[in-house]
Amino acid sequence: LTGPRQECPAASPLDLVTRMLRGTLAAHQIRREIEAQFHRLKEMTAAPISHLDSHQHIHLIPSIQRMLVELASREAIDYVRIPWETSRSWTVKKLLLNCCFKKPRAGPHFWGTGFMGSNFTATKILHQLDYLQQRGVEEAVWMVHVGQTTASTPLDGYNRQRQRELAVLLD
Repeated sequence: LTGPRQECPAASPLDLVTRMLRGTLAAHQIRREIEAQFHRLKEMTAAPISHLDSHQHIHLIPSIQRMLVELASREAIDYVRIPWETSRSWTVKKLLLNCCFKKPRAGPHFWGTGFMGSNFTATKILHQLDYLQQRGVEEAVWMVHVGQTTASTPLDGYNRQRQRELAVLLD
């Protein structure tokens, strides 16, 4: 769930948490935003929605996670992503996430923390697919951040990485 909306103007995860702690962002505003973004997603795709996730893992805030779990239950969506990474690569982010959160009891394997930017290569994709096959994993979700720039998008390091990921996937 990403993108600025009326109730929750664009902010970093830290800004969001700060506003929640200060009491300047109420739970009903967050819930309304989650609902609005979810319904917009449903308008944009005919594909079934298999799982819910959030930008920068913001749904790991317990109150927001409860909202996503409630939405998933109501909409018959099987999974809310818990960032327990099962990829073969190790990063500091993966280590922190896997140490801080319990492994989910059900759901597909989720990958993504070690595959951003310059780490996103065709060779690494093939290695990860081999890794899955060797372990008999039949279902996995792979998180990528692909994107294209527009006239209004700055061509900074973050957006260059997103373009690179898209080029690798399209190659």
